[in-house]
Amino acid sequence: MTTASARPFEAPIPAARPYPLAATRPAAACYLRCFPYDPWEMRDLAAALFTFARRWGYWEPTVFLDNGVASSSARPSLDALVAAVTARQYRVVFVPGLWVFAIQDDAALAARARLLDAGCEVLELPPGS
Repeated sequence: MTTASARPFEAPIPAARPYPLAATRPAAACYLRCFPYDPWEMRDLAAALFTFARRWGYWEPTVFLDNGVASSSARPSLDALVAAVTARQYRVVFVPGLWVFAIQDDAALAARARLLDAGCEVLELPPGS
């Protein structure tokens, strides 16, 4: 007969470590795109992505920003991100939503597929974050 643990909801990770979890995890990135140009560089969304990344144990994600770039034109930061993922520099990419890749659903899904095929996970900000 098995007995229930005295602390059934205790986290399965050890107590606080003297270094951030990012030291033990592969690097992560965030991708943001805004059109027209945003002089504030989407700081609110970037802050929300950083908070979300921290929940996953990533403390210092690198931001790739295509500011003032339409989804129908060349996106140099997205291309640089795909190249970096292909080179295994990043294993996770955080985005506010697939809309950041393109306005059209099929184009957004194709951009996400590029990153998945290159070897990373793409995690979207939960609604209301």
